[in-house]
Amino acid sequence: MSGVGMRIFRDKSSYSGQFMNGEMHGEGTYISAAGEQYEGSYVRNLREGTGVLVTATGEARIFDFGIARRMAHTTGAGAEITY
Repeated sequence: MSGVGMRIFRDKSSYSGQFMNGEMHGEGTYISAAGEQYEGSYVRNLREGTGVLVTATGEARIFDFGIARRMAHTTGAGAEITY
């Protein structure tokens, strides 16, 4: 699938947003089964760039996943940005 759509996963988490070749790619929102929500950019199913994570308790945090991969060579751990 390419374009805009929604996918519900087996664990009841979901993603709605842009897809390319069946992968989360572009802007979208992922909601975990535990109720956490991440809104931001994805590249080939990985969070990329700056996005907002809202925890199940309603706490919002800004993360930059691109910085984390470049600095720590991780695959999605994220670096929290504080202002």
